[in-house]
Amino acid sequence: MSDDDFMMEEEEDEDYDFDYEDEDGDEPDVDLENKYYNAKGHKEDEPDVALVEFQGVVEAETEKGDWGFKALKQMVKLSFKMGNFDKTLEYYNQLLPYTKAAVTRNYSEKSINNILDFISSSSDMAFMEKFYQTTLNALKDANNDRLLVKTNLKLAKLWLDRKEFGRLSKILRQLHASCQADDGTDDQRKGTHLLEIFALEIQMYTETKNGKKLKALYQQCLSVKSAIPHPRIMGVIRECGGKMHMIEKEWDQAQTDFFESFRNYDEAGSFQRIQVLKYLVLANMLMESKINPFDSQETKPYKNDPQIVAMTNLVSAYQRRDIREFEKILRENRTTIMDDPFIRAYIDDVLKNIRTQVLIRLIKPYTRIEISFISRQLNVPAQDVEDLLVGLILDKKIAGHIDQVNQRLELQRQTTGDLRYSAMDKWSSNLETLYNANINKIRAMMAAAKAKAEEAKARALANAAILQQRAQQQQQQQQQQQQQQQAAQLPPTAASASGGAAARGGAGLSQLELIRQKKEALQAKLNRVIPAASAGQTAASSSGSRPAGVGVGGATAAASGQRTTTVKGGLGMDMAPGLSRDAEGNLIINSVTAGKSVKAPSFATAKVNQKPEPKKELKILSVPEEFTNPEKNPYFDENLAAAPRERRSRPLKFAQQGKYINIANQIRSEQRAVQMRREIEEAAQANIEEDDQQIKDGFTKREVLKGVEWWDAGFLPNKTYDDIKDGHVRIETEDDPLITHYIQHPVPIEPPNEAAQAASAKPRPLMLTTKERKRLRRQRRAELLKEKQDKIRLGLLPPDAPKVKLANMMRVLGQEAVLNPTEIEMKVRQQVADRLQEHLDHNAAAKLTHDQRKAKESKKKEEDVAKGIYVSLYKINDLSHPQKKFKVDKNATQLGLTGIVLMYPTFSIVLVEGGHKAINQYKKLMLRRIDWSDNTRLDGTEVSETTIDNKCLLVWEGQLRERQFKTFRFLKATNDAQLKQVLVRHGVQHYWDQALGFKEEDMLGAEVTL
Repeated sequence: MSDDDFMMEEEEDEDYDFDYEDEDGDEPDVDLENKYYNAKGHKEDEPDVALVEFQGVVEAETEKGDWGFKALKQMVKLSFKMGNFDKTLEYYNQLLPYTKAAVTRNYSEKSINNILDFISSSSDMAFMEKFYQTTLNALKDANNDRLLVKTNLKLAKLWLDRKEFGRLSKILRQLHASCQADDGTDDQRKGTHLLEIFALEIQMYTETKNGKKLKALYQQCLSVKSAIPHPRIMGVIRECGGKMHMIEKEWDQAQTDFFESFRNYDEAGSFQRIQVLKYLVLANMLMESKINPFDSQETKPYKNDPQIVAMTNLVSAYQRRDIREFEKILRENRTTIMDDPFIRAYIDDVLKNIRTQVLIRLIKPYTRIEISFISRQLNVPAQDVEDLLVGLILDKKIAGHIDQVNQRLELQRQTTGDLRYSAMDKWSSNLETLYNANINKIRAMMAAAKAKAEEAKARALANAAILQQRAQQQQQQQQQQQQQQQAAQLPPTAASASGGAAARGGAGLSQLELIRQKKEALQAKLNRVIPAASAGQTAASSSGSRPAGVGVGGATAAASGQRTTTVKGGLGMDMAPGLSRDAEGNLIINSVTAGKSVKAPSFATAKVNQKPEPKKELKILSVPEEFTNPEKNPYFDENLAAAPRERRSRPLKFAQQGKYINIANQIRSEQRAVQMRREIEEAAQANIEEDDQQIKDGFTKREVLKGVEWWDAGFLPNKTYDDIKDGHVRIETEDDPLITHYIQHPVPIEPPNEAAQAASAKPRPLMLTTKERKRLRRQRRAELLKEKQDKIRLGLLPPDAPKVKLANMMRVLGQEAVLNPTEIEMKVRQQVADRLQEHLDHNAAAKLTHDQRKAKESKKKEEDVAKGIYVSLYKINDLSHPQKKFKVDKNATQLGLTGIVLMYPTFSIVLVEGGHKAINQYKKLMLRRIDWSDNTRLDGTEVSETTIDNKCLLVWEGQLRERQFKTFRFLKATNDAQLKQVLVRHGVQHYWDQALGFKEEDMLGAEVTL
């Protein structure tokens, strides 16, 4: 973030409110304001002075107010900018109590948000964790839920960057609980916060590769409709969804999600859009789309981007099916394309797709093609070509088989008849599908019409039942009135009253007439709904008849001599009471008009007068005979009839006379040759052992060393071992008995030259383990870093510039990177290149020259030899192989060893002398690294069959006073005299004795067979 942006951000936080009050009361605030702006004037050039003056503003304020809050806010940002994180936390802790009462809630929330955004560019994760935790502790007491959620989101992002998924999941559960309603469901009013939480959680599942939870959470994110999230949030969700679909090999959905993610990142101005665009191109190639992804308006501006040019060329080569150009682009742009582990995981699938398409196009004009030819065209091994062909055959993309004996692909071409029958089969399948679809549609229409008719029928019956009930109630009321009039004995003077009653009775009859008319209209409506034929069918059924006089209206029906029937409703239920039909099918309504029937009307169409027939099952038609008997098929072509496959005749092959007899004789000859060779070897071995014994007897033993050892010199007066024979040994004397039957008191004897060595030798350093040396290096680096930080804190050194790279550019630079991303990206790339060049220059400066490296190696060899001379003796059955001889000679020379190699007809011995480390390395070479049983040369020819059981045995190893040889050389002994002369000259004839008498069973586990 630049200084201008920093100043602009600070000015946005200031409040310029003017209050017209008494001037005397404003004096303290005016003084604080002047001090504040004076300190702010020193912020750019003299930050240390500004900090002191801001501290004076805080101390001058009697009560916590706006100017103290603003001063502390400036102190927090200044100390952070100077790299003093401890002071930043200290000032921030002083600032937080001001948010409770000193300033307004909105202003404090805005200021805290700005501070959190400002420090989020830090690369010190521990400092950011303390800062966020301090904020959370203060906000819990302030009950500011909105700011608490935002701070928790920033802390969760910190855990995600540090890949501490345990802490991240814990804080995500707390955030999710804060966005839930009382019933435990997600509060859709907080949809924006929910999506931010889901974005962090989906990134966690993507990193941990938890596919099951990732898929469920992705669907949940897409179901949130009430939120207006930041485009960057939707970009993250869509990107993770695309990666999920890529894992499931759903290329189409992955391409859609990556495109949506790119659009959101592009809208937010995030540099992640370049990476997602690469994923979009990858998914587009995997789905084998023929549409260029850079033809859309959203992606076209990035077609010539330096990071995208490689992917653009890759897509062009893929669409041209140019496999060689495709592989060339991958090799030349490995850093741009293959460094991303996600892209690298799917490049093999892309290569398989393009090779498959090129392979199909290549074999199209052939019926028989060599696999080696395909291998050369695709530039892949023959085994990979065979795997591709097997996959295509199993997927039925090509018809044919592989001749593995001749390494050939045999393709099967379909005849005209096969194509015709395939087309007819496809045609009949499509017709069957269309027929089934139409039948299902007709069934659905019939079911809907039937349900609609039954619903109308049920409504009409319900209305009729209600009218019938009302008519019965009115009839009962009229009968009661008539009975009351007949029972009453009216006086003559009441004639006028009876006349009035008669008038009222006439009025009642007119009302019944109106009811009768309504019932007739209802009867006509029912006859239009209920088919007339149902009456006869219902009467014929056993369950539909009812005895006369039973039920409502039964008496009236019996009086009229008519037979009543029960009418069934839509669900097979009896019709409402009071409704029935007579024998002629007329509907009878039991009411005061009993005996009068209403005839059902007839219509022009007979469909409404019929009862619905029972449901008919679909009749399955049998297969016509034309399809089973080809001779009756009018389309049958005799020329295309399938004939049995013609069997090719094979000529008889007779074995020549005496063939197997010759084979048996050859086997017997080989067995006799092997037996003869074994006998010759046994005889030769017996002669060699006899000669070896003669040579062994001719050698003289090594002479006994003269002189006396220093540890025995104190006990021998004449300093010779002859004193022991003469009895002159200082072991027991009368004056000073050195040895008694209680304890031995040896004379303290100083080793020779110990005083001189102690005077000249330096103190021996303490041997440290590898972990201890690493710990010391870490401590030294920590001390240097602490010293450097102290100097920066005191102002002796300028603070280091942040190490900016493309991955953390947005976090470090913030708003500056958003305002001018192209320029900032160029600067960041230049900084990365400069750091790389500095690293390479440092390595080049520290690299040793050729002479220095040789001197270092020589010094190591001298130090190794100074610790003592060691010797090892090896016995080898056969050392005639030139490669083995070269390894034995070259390694001994490189390790600075001396010695001799004696090549004898029966075996060879290798004697080497040198330092302890060099001898150990040579021992590993002889016993482990060289495969002595391998008898094949580099040109493929074999040396000898006797090397199959060849072994190398360690005969002896020990320590010498001095070297016996000056160089390392080979000697091939042609006779015993020459061998003895060489060994005696160097004084090592006893080594020959040891090797001569050494057997394989004497090695006691030292042999190493490879």
